[in-house]
Amino acid sequence: MLERELGGRFAVVRGMVPYTVAYLGEGRFHKGVAGELWAEDRPDTRLLAEAIGQSPAALRLSGDMLGLAWGKLLINLNNAVNALSGHSLVNQLSQRDYRRVVAASMREGLRLLDRAGIEPAKVGPMPPHLLPKVIASPDWLFNTLFLKVQKIDAKARSSMADDLAAGRRTEVDYINGELVRLAERLDIDAPINRRIVELIRKAEGGSQPWPADALRREVLGG
Repeated sequence: MLERELGGRFAVVRGMVPYTVAYLGEGRFHKGVAGELWAEDRPDTRLLAEAIGQSPAALRLSGDMLGLAWGKLLINLNNAVNALSGHSLVNQLSQRDYRRVVAASMREGLRLLDRAGIEPAKVGPMPPHLLPKVIASPDWLFNTLFLKVQKIDAKARSSMADDLAAGRRTEVDYINGELVRLAERLDIDAPINRRIVELIRKAEGGSQPWPADALRREVLGG
């Protein structure tokens, strides 16, 4: 889309930001989760990565940006749940019922990607196929191990939560909605991610945050 809008006047380089960035106001932004920037591996980005060096802004390069994009999308499935919860990332992720919804959306996404012959790349400390198991693990295990490894601080929240707070239309169509569209192309359904998209659209109209158990029942039933 960007290449089309620019009309070929500039080179477009694929990139990825694997961590959350929260706007704190007055021109201040906060990096809330550990991670490094990624960019497409090409001669100009190699020069840029070398110039930056091993600093907090270090640039990692990849020849599989599509795989990285799908790997990041799977992680970003938590964004909608975080926005619906009304909590910070740490508070939301510390509650297993919220994580069960995230894990279910990830499992659905992995099934769709497998059906489509797409291999998501590893983004973060674990491979994509293990994400749902880790996310849905008991609180005593998840909260004492995974949250510490991720180094998520109290100020971190998803960009989708920021959008809801500011009354803006969210990016859910480009995250959960991408899986819904992939399912449509495969002529199958994606009921979990489709329902999450519907709930976010209602939240954009001003609905109240969802308690963890209520959201689990709404999305997963039971």
